Amino acid sequence: MTPSAAWGLALGLAAAAYDPLTRATDAKALAVGLVVLALTALRLPKWRLFLAWPRAALALLLGFSALSLSWSVHPSLAALFPWTIASAIALAVAPDEAPTMAAYAAAALVSAQAALRVFDVGAGGAGNANWLGLPLVLALPALLEHSRTTPIRWPWLALAATAGALLVGSRAAVVGLLIAVAITTRRRIVGGALLGAIVITAIAQRDAIGSALRGRMHIWRASLRDLPLHGHGAGDFAWAYREAQGELLRPLSLPEAASRYLPARTAHHDLIQVATESGLVGAALLLVTLLGLVLLLRREARIAAIALTVAGLADVPLQLPATAVFFGLLIARLPDPTPPTSARRFILPAAIGITLVALTSQAAPRWWFQRQLSAWQAHPAPHPVALAPIAAHDPEARLALAITQLDAGEPRSALRSLEPAPVPDLAVMLLRGRAYLQLNQPELAIRAFRGALHRHPALVRGWLGLAEAERRAGALDRAEAALDALRPLLPHDPRVAELREQIRRDRIELETNPR
Repeated sequence: MTPSAAWGLALGLAAAAYDPLTRATDAKALAVGLVVLALTALRLPKWRLFLAWPRAALALLLGFSALSLSWSVHPSLAALFPWTIASAIALAVAPDEAPTMAAYAAAALVSAQAALRVFDVGAGGAGNANWLGLPLVLALPALLEHSRTTPIRWPWLALAATAGALLVGSRAAVVGLLIAVAITTRRRIVGGALLGAIVITAIAQRDAIGSALRGRMHIWRASLRDLPLHGHGAGDFAWAYREAQGELLRPLSLPEAASRYLPARTAHHDLIQVATESGLVGAALLLVTLLGLVLLLRREARIAAIALTVAGLADVPLQLPATAVFFGLLIARLPDPTPPTSARRFILPAAIGITLVALTSQAAPRWWFQRQLSAWQAHPAPHPVALAPIAAHDPEARLALAITQLDAGEPRSALRSLEPAPVPDLAVMLLRGRAYLQLNQPELAIRAFRGALHRHPALVRGWLGLAEAERRAGALDRAEAALDALRPLLPHDPRVAELREQIRRDRIELETNPR
């Protein structure tokens, strides 16, 4: 086996690393980061300083995203992951070995995902069935391209067929691949048939597609609302989206706001995701990189580039570790305008290497502590102190610890657990309000519940908590107003009736014993 094939297999297996978490990709981030770190460290002679313009645009995108950490409200190194991995692979892999490496990486990825599917391990180890098709849309063209040059074609074709079967998990990936093949094929009949199949499928599933499109348009509109030119900063998408969505929902009635609320963690659009965090500069650099791949690559590699670009209009394939591997291998195929120079060992390698070390050192503890949290949740300890060591390092564990402490009647400990919470999460605000109620500090509880309602006007627990806090503060009219706001959502809820009865008793008590 050649070194290129071995590195390709290592990248593909790392990209397919089993990830039991539906909300994160820490396992894959750690595996891919370690393999890419070893790849770049062992292949420094391959580094290049003068770059093809799409590769240069990607390097500038990485640099600007890193710079945006300085103005981010909640900076996150994890937001640099896709650009760091893709840049490192694109700089460390020579153009002539990139196709072989991509083919073996694709074979390893497809085989591992198929095995995970056969043994019913999660969503093929992807944590999300929709995320399966996004990296596979880049793996399939690499497999087909390699099948032209190897004397044993049937294994590659079998793997390609497996990849096609798995692609059904992502509509964006399927449509992207079909459009790419229709555009690049030299047979007009084939291209027309594929485009016709897309149109017919869209008509047949217009209700489901329309619903998904309306949800995405809501996310896009909120993401781009009051967007600064330089973006909100790397890692700030969730915070910026939550704030903007609250502004959009506040003028609506509560039932309508409840039906439109969407708890999105990504923009479901690569360019909008980058624009939200890195502004128009970052979005322009990514667009230049993608256009460069579409215009300069040939054959199956161009199919992959077009499919990736199209899929990125309805999802965020470039935010996934597995996709970042194939994105970097596509960019590595571009020839450099000038040969390597003696300066190649100091500038870009140092920057990429430092960022890679930072990313892997951040992903490792997060992955470990999330595994510990899962084990604790499977067999919870009777006292919250058992969760404290995990909560010191993991945000989700802090929430679980705070809930356990509140249930145990320890509100001060719960507030200390919530203190380092980063993004103003709705769950954090509700727990803080609950803790202040237990401490009989209704003014602070009112502030916490109003903060949650500012971001989600139709939050039932927020209105119930606010009504209780206003009642304890003696503002009985405002407490009743909070319950009145809930009437369209909960016309016959026993919690509302119980609170109304308590307010009625408080009024009688106030009239009987005026202060």
